[in-house]
Amino acid sequence: MSTSSASFLALSCVGFIASAPALAADAPRTPTTQDRVDGRDDVVVNGQRQKTAEVESPKATSPLLDTPQTITVLSDQTIRKQNLQTLRDALQTIPGITFGAGEGGGGYGDSINLRGYSASNDITVDGVRDSAQYSRTDPFNLQQIEVYNGANTVFNGSGSVGGTINLVSKVPTPEDLTIVQGSVGTDHYYRAAIDANERVSDLVAVRLNAAYHHNDVPGRDVEKFERWGVAPSATIGMGGPTSLTLAYVHQEDDNTPVYGVPYFQSALGGGILPGVDRSDYYGIRNLDRQKQTVDRFTATFRHQVNEQLSVRNLTRWQRVGQDSVTSAPQGTFCLGTTGRQPVGASATATVGLACPSGLTAGFWQPSGPRGLVRDQENQLLYDQVDLRWEAGAKGGVHNVLNVGTSGAIEDYRITTASLPR
Repeated sequence: MSTSSASFLALSCVGFIASAPALAADAPRTPTTQDRVDGRDDVVVNGQRQKTAEVESPKATSPLLDTPQTITVLSDQTIRKQNLQTLRDALQTIPGITFGAGEGGGGYGDSINLRGYSASNDITVDGVRDSAQYSRTDPFNLQQIEVYNGANTVFNGSGSVGGTINLVSKVPTPEDLTIVQGSVGTDHYYRAAIDANERVSDLVAVRLNAAYHHNDVPGRDVEKFERWGVAPSATIGMGGPTSLTLAYVHQEDDNTPVYGVPYFQSALGGGILPGVDRSDYYGIRNLDRQKQTVDRFTATFRHQVNEQLSVRNLTRWQRVGQDSVTSAPQGTFCLGTTGRQPVGASATATVGLACPSGLTAGFWQPSGPRGLVRDQENQLLYDQVDLRWEAGAKGGVHNVLNVGTSGAIEDYRITTASLPR
């Protein structure tokens, strides 16, 4: 009895051991993480390091990250990708900037407020003050826009506490590139632009920027904007210790000035006069104009004396001419049945007066500035020298000393008149 029991137990163990491999062979094998990795196709990722934004001014002593000031840099790629077609459009993307309507005798040209303070006299081009009062319209020749918030006399001399706007022009680069853009839209919108850079030789590079723009204003019968510009430049000594960059910009604008439509206001109410449509033009369509011509030539010389000392000299001549004829929708407007007669420059209403004798409702007698001529010219000759000395290893104790001097001669002339009407 005992022997049989032992034999049965031994056979049971053998049967169990023999059946285990059979069960393992039938069960599906669970793939491991390594199996899944080995079974995938290769994924190729192409990329490049993003270029760190830098300011153009040679007076900057440290990178933007280490500068204790709010500085916004808007690159030409951002301007192009967002289809920003005017300087106003580009600046609208930067916080802290608002625009005035050019009213109250504030003068012509850009009316830009930075942090609540006027920045009309705090605009520089390549670090050189641009004192002319005119409209900087097309950004086709801008490499980047730099906005310095807060007082920054160390960069741009005297200025308001709001800040400074620096417009950096395009100059030749070591890499070849060609960018062509074209657009067509409603209301006679046409735009074409080209940006071409070529490395002619090891030491010489040239660049050409040009643009043409035309558009009417939706909902307006007469108003239109038209401009074109060309900006060739060349650099001799590219990549060497000594270089000379010559750049020229020519741009012409031909726009239609608009002062709005007649309106009135009073204690009893107000608004656009009866019979007036926002599409109407109340200027003199065959006389009113706003033309502007900008010519600017810049020569920039750079020399690296040694590893610590470098010098830059920038010489610029600029001429800005503006010719405008404007007519405001001012005068006496007879409303007749309403008993209100708006008069004066701002069409304020005198309540309780009917139409003058013999005049019917809807009568308008123009007055005020009609055919007002404003012909002005601004010429600027400017020279600026910057000396830069660096010592110490980057990443450790690093000292930078900037010394600069500048001189300018400016001539401003204006002629005003009123054309016969």
